[in-house]
Amino acid sequence: MQVTIWYSKESEIFAEWLISRTKLSSVSDLKLRPLAMSDGSSPREFHSMPARIKDILYLDSPDIIISIGHVPLVSIEISEEAGTGHNAFQRFSRLAAAVENGVAAFYLYPQAAWISREGAVSRWDVINPLIFKTLEKVMRLYDVPAFLYYFPTEYVGDTTLSPTPKSGPKGHLYDADPEYPGVPDPNDKQVQEMFDHLNHILTLAESTIPNQVGSLALKRSWAQQKRDWMLDEWNLRESGKVWSPMTATLQIDTSSLLEHLEQYAEDGHDFGEMLGARPKTLIYFAKGKYRSQGDPYTGALAAIDYLMCREGKTYEDRSMNLVIAFGDPKIEDGKLVSVDGTATVEDFTSPIQQLYRSNSKVLLGLPYPELKGKIPRYMMQVRHGTSFTKRKDLRIYAYFADALLFPDGALWRQA
Repeated sequence: MQVTIWYSKESEIFAEWLISRTKLSSVSDLKLRPLAMSDGSSPREFHSMPARIKDILYLDSPDIIISIGHVPLVSIEISEEAGTGHNAFQRFSRLAAAVENGVAAFYLYPQAAWISREGAVSRWDVINPLIFKTLEKVMRLYDVPAFLYYFPTEYVGDTTLSPTPKSGPKGHLYDADPEYPGVPDPNDKQVQEMFDHLNHILTLAESTIPNQVGSLALKRSWAQQKRDWMLDEWNLRESGKVWSPMTATLQIDTSSLLEHLEQYAEDGHDFGEMLGARPKTLIYFAKGKYRSQGDPYTGALAAIDYLMCREGKTYEDRSMNLVIAFGDPKIEDGKLVSVDGTATVEDFTSPIQQLYRSNSKVLLGLPYPELKGKIPRYMMQVRHGTSFTKRKDLRIYAYFADALLFPDGALWRQA
């Protein structure tokens, strides 16, 4: 079978390491190809990638995609960051995009990271366990694996026990082979399990239609055991606490939301059946300045959708509206009065304006004689608009949010 490993610019060594440690080493027709992250960042390469690869890049780009032919089998994301608070969800939209397209998602993330603090006690920052519940919610809707594996560290449960010199500065354990610097210790049980599960995915691809691998994999005993382990990890730590990002949410009546939006709409505006049909609205508030890449709010917004709102496979299938407020929403007598803060609605609209004014990225306004050498990209933009050209924060907010609230304006969708 023809297998392609698509890798981001930071993940080439990781891709080569996967080949050396898994069944990929025995694949006779194996290719490594750089992953063009978007039409905006890689205009010469992105349009030529297979459509099914593009489909799981519509929100953000993962570190690794493994495909058979043009059909993606698994998406892999690697992080060494401390997973406290919102941070565990920073890359969640990448996982969601894969699973929403029937592609298994593997997430390699440390259980804890050692954080040295000047003037304060250094300690291990432990992963927010709500990530396990969120991934379970995704699997319930799509019946496709969304698995988390711990990146190996020296953490053994004591948050005050400092790591030894054999690990990295944050306590991570790496492969001793100098050919693969910065990759995790392959002898770790969680890493071995990830290798084993990847081998199962590849074996399944040999015996069935590739685009059915994701749904079939979750029914296998190895996947069920992994799913049970993830539920155990959540249940061990849950303890009734409200975890981030849910600590940054509030619920209001949708009638109050519509009253707030009316100040930005023309008289008699019809907000449509979808927005007004849901009696309740959940507001996620991202205080502070608007961040141009959106981290970690983009991933957290996606996670909140699955945790609290989503009842089906599209954002239309929600029990509540999902709204993001860039600032501090003020509620009086149960009504949304204002959003206070320094962000502005132009933080969102201005980069879109600039994108359409620039001939370097958006080709739709060019006359035919100026399209020479650009026609394949032009046809992609005709079909998909600028979905793949806009910055990831703009893409993710526009996909997940029923409305975006700013101190000086608001945006919403009708269907």
